[in-house]
Amino acid sequence: MIRQVLATLAALLLIGLYMYPIAQIMISDPANPAFDLQTMVPEADMERVRADYTTFVSGDLSELQARMDSSLRTPETLTQLTTMREMLPEGVPAPARLINMNWRLVESTNGSRRMTELVVAYDYPDKTVLFTAAYTEQAAGVTINRMFLQPDAGSLLQTHRVGFDQLSPPHILFITLYLIIMTITVWALYSCLMTTGLKWKWAWAIFILIGIGSVSFQWSGGALTHIQPLFIRLPSAAISQMFFQSAVVHFSLPLGAVLFLLRRFKSRKAAPVTLTQDEPAT
Repeated sequence: MIRQVLATLAALLLIGLYMYPIAQIMISDPANPAFDLQTMVPEADMERVRADYTTFVSGDLSELQARMDSSLRTPETLTQLTTMREMLPEGVPAPARLINMNWRLVESTNGSRRMTELVVAYDYPDKTVLFTAAYTEQAAGVTINRMFLQPDAGSLLQTHRVGFDQLSPPHILFITLYLIIMTITVWALYSCLMTTGLKWKWAWAIFILIGIGSVSFQWSGGALTHIQPLFIRLPSAAISQMFFQSAVVHFSLPLGAVLFLLRRFKSRKAAPVTLTQDEPAT
């Protein structure tokens, strides 16, 4: 039973690792309507940020400040909001597009608090504005923890977006290397977990996940950014992207996975073969 559960988990892990880089590209591509980040956010949260942006544009900044956390209700905050509003371009923007989100639930002796941060884009005729608003929602009501405006972010979003139309030979090469390394790693991990009688099985499993050295490929620039021979990575390959930064493909030499597969191959090759002869009929 345990072996079947481990086999199922390993199979799911394999599928997830294969699909992650492709899903990363598809979700990050704004031209792909199949993945809409906004569907993952409650409509009430989107309505709140839209209403606050409308209030911000209308110039009723004192109303926004009144709903802010007590640490933000200062004359300096009102001055900063006024300065940000003066950066708004002319014209009427297109409807808000959700660009990024972050939320968490915090439990404390004073009750639970739901903390949400949304980044929405408003496309004006000549530029794109990013509006960031962070909220804390609890029994006493909703307070604003942060409000920020980036007046001209269109070029930044375009530079660091991830899309299928950007697939050049280097991109295809490093995505292929990523898949090869993850295939070796997951295959070795699956074999390790399914091997009966293996000593130090969990130590082997951890060693299999470790990669030695590090090479990083920057998606936006299409070039290697870091080569570190003395580096330990867990797991041996990964794809990461920080907001407003290029996606980066990281991979290392899957030394533990390779050594385990070689060890397994040699042990199978050296296993004795016993031939039996049928007994004569009586």
